[in-house]
Amino acid sequence: FIHVKDCASVNFWFYKNKESSGIFNVGTGVARSFDDVAELVCAWHRKFGVKNAQVTSQPFPEKLKGAYQSYTQADLNKLSSAGYCDGFMSLEVGINQYLNALNKYRY
Repeated sequence: FIHVKDCASVNFWFYKNKESSGIFNVGTGVARSFDDVAELVCAWHRKFGVKNAQVTSQPFPEKLKGAYQSYTQADLNKLSSAGYCDGFMSLEVGINQYLNALNKYRY
């Protein structure tokens, strides 16, 4: 999971640093799960009094096993070797920013 602002930042860095080129991984470098996303969304709702906001996990469908990459973690060594050194937004910050923005226009 990576915030679109981080992707734009990397692209803009390469635009300004034309001597660097190639194919680069872009990501936070931290593996996170869909359960992490769900728990963060529920935690955000609980802050606003939604008492029944809880994660209920479901078993992974058998027919998707082997056809779906359930674990990803970007290797950022090549990106940092090219000179990119800005950090990436955490999942916690990104989820909270997104839900706050949605809630702002709710009423």
